[in-house]
Amino acid sequence: MINPQRLTKEFLEFVRLPSPSLRERKFADRVKRSLAHLGLRCREDRAGKAIGGDCGNLLVRLPGDRSKPTLLLCAHLDTVERGERIAPRVKHGVILSSGRTILGADDKAAVAAILEALRLLREKKIPHPPLEIVFTVAEELGLLGVQHFAHKRLKAKAGFILDSAGPVGGIISRAPSCDVIKATIIGRAAHAGAFPEEGVSAIRIAGRAIAKMRLGRVDKETTANIGLISGGTAQNVVPERCFLQGEARSHREASLRRQVQQMLRGLHDSAAALGGKMEVEIVRQFQAFHAPMNSPPVRIARRAARRLHLPFASRATGGGADTSVFAASGIPCVTVNIGCENPHSVNESISIEQLRLLAEFTLALILEAA
Repeated sequence: MINPQRLTKEFLEFVRLPSPSLRERKFADRVKRSLAHLGLRCREDRAGKAIGGDCGNLLVRLPGDRSKPTLLLCAHLDTVERGERIAPRVKHGVILSSGRTILGADDKAAVAAILEALRLLREKKIPHPPLEIVFTVAEELGLLGVQHFAHKRLKAKAGFILDSAGPVGGIISRAPSCDVIKATIIGRAAHAGAFPEEGVSAIRIAGRAIAKMRLGRVDKETTANIGLISGGTAQNVVPERCFLQGEARSHREASLRRQVQQMLRGLHDSAAALGGKMEVEIVRQFQAFHAPMNSPPVRIARRAARRLHLPFASRATGGGADTSVFAASGIPCVTVNIGCENPHSVNESISIEQLRLLAEFTLALILEAA
């Protein structure tokens, strides 16, 4: 039923349009045009203004059989950086970039698949449940766009967020909570050559604190990382300030609390030992979600995979997706594999066959929900 040539052509056009986080406008306008050709109205919210971007989240509603529960489909419009001047190429049935940029299959393959499924519903007049389709912005910046979306607008009883590497047919049904730790270490400046004894090095405090932290794979359900560090003003000045930003993730709330406290102790103990001060902010970036095997989205996904004779697999992940935010708002959700490989790298790719299967699977999810 899916038109592979049309789907591939549109996907190639999509990836050529740059849409790094906070600069999704050109791509969003292109998606709006596709929706308009289908006779669908698209509403854009004010998330862009709230987060400093040039575009908001898009919401599309497609009326259907009111006796069936409303279904949510979601994909994000933005890509990570190195997404400018993408020159896609097809080699042996696989779509790749030139090798100097990402491809952007994460998540433009999902956007293309959703649009193709909507075309089939309209062209073939296929009965379906009411649909709510959300295209989010700034997902790659820590789910920033969806956090500014008005979730209470939605009526969906189950949701599918198309946004995970791996073969089509698989889903993610469990993901962790994530706490972000932002710490400003305050020392005392001094001339590093003439009066080093009078200074308190904020960078030295930071280094001592990091050495005390449990980082990486803490246990099978918990991870931690320090990802950003900056400080100092010149090589001959004892640095007065140093900024650290990191995170802790866990599928278990108690483990997450313990890990965050352990990282904070490292910071505070190091500052106290070396005569510095500390300003710390902890922000919950996203909440854990778990869709049981008997939940509506898992059951629908299993049936959709069976319909297409695809292997079905449900797994846990340590990553984040818009799924966490929608699930926290009360909509049972899972994350759907989109068929791409090596996302966020210059080796990112997706086969034409996986792209076709993704559109087929998206359509099957809609039909099985009915």
